[in-house]
This record gives sequence, C-alpha cells and structure tokens, in this order.
Amino acid sequence: MKKVFTRLPKYFLEEYKDFPREIQEKMRNLFYLCIGGSLAFGFMFIRAIWINFDLFELIATAINIMILVITLFFIRLKKPVLAGDIAICMVFYTLINLVLRDAFSDEFKQISRINDTTVELIFGLLITINYIIRKSQYLMMIMFSFFILISHFFILVFHYYSGVITSETLNSFSESLLILTCSLFFCFTILSLTSRERGQVFSNIIFYKLDMQGPSIAYSEHPLRNDVEFSSGAYFYTMIGQGLQYATGLFGPVPFGVKEEGQVALIFATRTTDSGLVDQRLQCQNYLLIALIATPDKVSILDREILEKQLKEITQDISDLCTFTAQNYANIVTQIRAA
Repeated sequence: MKKVFTRLPKYFLEEYKDFPREIQEKMRNLFYLCIGGSLAFGFMFIRAIWINFDLFELIATAINIMILVITLFFIRLKKPVLAGDIAICMVFYTLINLVLRDAFSDEFKQISRINDTTVELIFGLLITINYIIRKSQYLMMIMFSFFILISHFFILVFHYYSGVITSETLNSFSESLLILTCSLFFCFTILSLTSRERGQVFSNIIFYKLDMQGPSIAYSEHPLRNDVEFSSGAYFYTMIGQGLQYATGLFGPVPFGVKEEGQVALIFATRTTDSGLVDQRLQCQNYLLIALIATPDKVSILDREILEKQLKEITQDISDLCTFTAQNYANIVTQIRAA
C-alpha cells in the first residue's frame, strides 16, 4: 500500500520536474484534489444510492467523479491548463445540488437558502486558486459563480415568492452578492501573488536585429549550440517580416533548433529607434525580434495577451538600439523573466 501512495504521484507528476516550481506545485495540488475529491464524491455517490436515495446528489456526484477522472488524464498528458479548465467544472455541483434541486422542489424554501450557495461558491474559489494557472481561468470561474448565484436568486423568487422581489429577498441577495464579490477580489489577489515564476518557462531569450548585411543576433541569454539555431534569424525575418510589411506583435510558436530537441519559439516583433542603421525603408528604425525559446507544453501555460502587453511595455523604453550594450539586453531579459 505504501508503494502505491509513492508511485501514484510519481506516475502523474514526474513529467513536470522541468516546469516552473509554481506549475509543479499547482499540478501537485490538483492531483491530490482529484484523489481526495474522488474518494469524497465516491462516498457521497454510494450514500445517495443505498443509504438515502437522492437523485440530485447522485447526478451531481457522478458528474464530479467523471470530471476528476478526466482531470487526472490531462495531468498525466502534461496539459496543465486543460486539466485546470476541466477541474473548474466541479462548480456545477452547486448548480445541480442546490439550484436545480430548489427549482424542482415542492417544499417551501426561504430566501436565506441563497446563503448556502454563496458559501459553496466561496469554498470552490478558495480551492480553485490552488491549481489554476491563467487569470482567464479565474475569470471563467467568476462568470460561473455569478451565473449560479443569480440563477438561484431568481428561481427562489419565482418559485416560492410568486415572482415578487421584496425588500427581504433583495437584501438577502445583495448581501450574498457583496460577500461573493469581496471573496473574488481576495482570491484574485492571492492568485496574483502566486504567479511570480512564469519566466522560467523560457530556456533562452534571443534578440535579433537588422544590420547592413541582414538579420543578425544582437544578444543571446545563453550560448547557441548549433548552426540551425544560429541561422534561425533569417527564417524568423522572412516569416514574420513578410517582405516590407514589418508586422509587429507576438507570433508563434514556430519550430526552433534541431528537431530532436523539440523546441519552439514565440517571436515578439517591434520597431524601435536605431540611429546606426541607415536604411530608407525603416526610416532610422530597426525591426527588432525577441525569440522566447521553450517547449510546446510549456508554451501552453502562458497567457499570450498578457505576455504581449508586458513585452510592449518593456520594449517601448528602448531609446536607441545603436547605443545598446550586452548589459542593456541582459536587463530586458531580467524584466521579461520577472514579468
């Protein structure tokens, strides 16, 4: 039995050893949540069948057990974002077991019943921040929470209060809504504090710029290891620059280096002042590319919109690329990894 408890976490989590520590910890949290939740919901499922038959709890627990099993499957496949997306769906236990139960119940329910929903949603939020990776996932949880709370309010009002919104029902709903909103902001603050190590996703950060001979490597955080990596600049400029279009923004991922290493690059392209480049097409500007090197499974944990916004903010402070030294590039690398 002891071997099972030691081998099971290793089987699901060993592939995350080269991920940032934050991702390792969140996947470990999600793994143990899946194991503990499966046991708890399994007991509730058996109770709902043999001890005290309860159709709504039976359906809710069965769905949650299925969700947890699918989550474990994606944890094993090194899909941390998708695993988190699936796990968020556990919030529908509250929708089924409380909201739908009250919608079909013949027994009168007080408006204070909405407080039970609020408590379960807050409990779910506190659990969720221990495993979600992207802030967009948290926004999805917020939308689900407000949808469930508002739905429960209107079901209670129209099913038990003849559709009349009184001061009593409105006050109870307002209190629950306020408590849930405050909890959301609190949980969002905690989530922000746990997202400090995403820069470790990138194994290397490379800067390319144009000179009179064409694309050149301006700076590489770590030494490049083979001819394919050295020649990638021309490939990136041909693909992203598209002749004279000089598109800007975040592109990729695209293949990088030799195929056996399985690396990809996210390319951030921007135009910046360069008094040392005499080229009428660019009008004293350089077309700067920043290649963020990673593996495909690590790229999936990044929030592209936030990353692009941060890169724009970091690069807009470049005054003149002509005067840039290796230390200046190293400082930008530090900012990217700390973003």
